[in-house]
Amino acid sequence: PADCGHSRPVNYAEHAGLAAQLLGLPLLPNRVLRTMVLLTFPRMACGHHALADPEAIRAYAEQYRGRADMARILGGGPSLIREIRASADHSAPSCPVLAIWGSRDKLTLLSGSQELLDTVPDSELVVLPGFGHCPQLEVPDGIAELLLSFSARLAA
Repeated sequence: PADCGHSRPVNYAEHAGLAAQLLGLPLLPNRVLRTMVLLTFPRMACGHHALADPEAIRAYAEQYRGRADMARILGGGPSLIREIRASADHSAPSCPVLAIWGSRDKLTLLSGSQELLDTVPDSELVVLPGFGHCPQLEVPDGIAELLLSFSARLAA
């Protein structure tokens, strides 16, 4: 959710140009770059990185083929965060929202969920104990069940 209390790494990336700093490092071989992403992404995005779907993690890492990809992907982060925050100032979803939050989310803080609940009528919050920012990588069947159950309640 937009502006729902981001963690220090996200705020740092937005304000201090983390991408520019990373790209200022000496050129890393592509294999090393992908290995760094393979090791870092699940630890940042998942509460239990060992449960993350290895194929999904590999697919995510494959988009980082070299320095230009790193610049393109990470360089867009600050403007994306600003765009999300700006849209949150002007509109709220007009339909019920199910927010699925991992209690060990290292990117968007759980405390920010109250803004969503206050702003969006008929919103529901499900906190998954022990999971991170991307619980769909750790428990995809559980996420699918939550979504099906939510849509069934709306249809009833």
